Amino acid sequence: MQKSEKPCDLVSELYWLMRKAFEGRLEEIGITFLEFKALIHLGEARTQGELLKAMKVSKATASKVLRSLENKGIVERERRGRAIG
Repeated sequence: MQKSEKPCDLVSELYWLMRKAFEGRLEEIGITFLEFKALIHLGEARTQGELLKAMKVSKATASKVLRSLENKGIVERERRGRAIG
């Protein structure tokens, strides 16, 4: 079977190759792609709700990612009711 040479397919293939390489680098420093994505958004997100909206993930996923980052000692959550600090 021959690979597609449509521009959109080539761009998609390039994206996935780049993401795989990037995820490999993240793995070397001990974080996942979702953890990296959370770290990017934590500068602006003040609550877990704001974070899940920015990341476009479920509440459960945001909570799991934050817990993992906290367990790794990368972030520290300050619990104030529903807000995180």
